[in-house]
Amino acid sequence: MSSTLEESNWENSVFLKSVEAIKTLKQSEGPDLKVHGSGKLVQTLFKHDLVDELWLLIHPLTLGTGNKLFDAGTFLDYGY
Repeated sequence: MSSTLEESNWENSVFLKSVEAIKTLKQSEGPDLKVHGSGKLVQTLFKHDLVDELWLLIHPLTLGTGNKLFDAGTFLDYGY
């Protein structure tokens, strides 16, 4: 998904603009969908029950402030 780009030079890539477009793609044939490095998109996927599996790479050190991947109620509200 992108809010700024319309196309990519990457082979086999498309830009999605809505949750409905993600649902349609998820239901189609093909490999699993993966998200790398977008906490905001992952929050949207959680809210619309579009996450089947979650893999986390944990780094031993976190500094500063920023957006939380697991915001208040993320798993409690969605049954995880």
